[in-house]
Amino acid sequence: SSSSSSSSSSSLTSTTSHTGTSITTTTTSTTSATTISMTNSTTTTTSHTASVTSTATRPALATSTSPLFNASELRTFSRRILRFPLSFEDDTAGACPAHWACVGHVQTCTLGLRECGAPTLDSHLGARYLSVGGNDSMGIATSMSFRLAMGAHSVTFKHFGSGKAPRVIFAVRRQHDGHELCATTLKSTAEHFKEASCEGLANHAREIVYIQLQVLRRDSSPGKIFFDDIRMKDGAARTILFAERPVATVEHV
Repeated sequence: SSSSSSSSSSSLTSTTSHTGTSITTTTTSTTSATTISMTNSTTTTTSHTASVTSTATRPALATSTSPLFNASELRTFSRRILRFPLSFEDDTAGACPAHWACVGHVQTCTLGLRECGAPTLDSHLGARYLSVGGNDSMGIATSMSFRLAMGAHSVTFKHFGSGKAPRVIFAVRRQHDGHELCATTLKSTAEHFKEASCEGLANHAREIVYIQLQVLRRDSSPGKIFFDDIRMKDGAARTILFAERPVATVEHV
């Protein structure tokens, strides 16, 4: 006896993938046919499969016009900018100023506050300034880190002292090893704020640095040193208004 049967099937598969610049569509068509014949208890199976694949690529559609950054990211980026001149007008009198690390006797001063002296203040300096060290005590104030701006040649600052001058150093130091890129030692006091400078920064653009103020006492004699109006200047003595803060120093939002 003999019998035969046949069957066929076909399928169509389409896959689409997206990248930033293109959209790729892959289409696969599969057709199969099976024939079974039986003669005198012998079974023969024959199968045929055909597959065709086609791929088409076209440019991706334009992206949406949604904002590049959300509000949280914008707040973070704004904190990455350090504004010059550095002053202490927004800091709490009697406390270590914001974005500075303080060791020993360091405080934000205003006229009339204990151990803040009575310097003659220029109107453009505001009403607050920084006291580093004190009677019979040392003090070290270290600023937050920032990236030295392109074109920066020097840092200038105002200082005032009373009594016998202790050893006072104003320095700009490289962050990763503390190396002094410039340093100024103050050797005299003044009855009013006067300007001094820390030179030699022209070859260090884009390096990550910090400012450090040190008042180191040699004896127990009284004396106070105050600082204000710290500026970063270019080769033409113009004030550079902004410096970039390294990502590692950005506070969590």
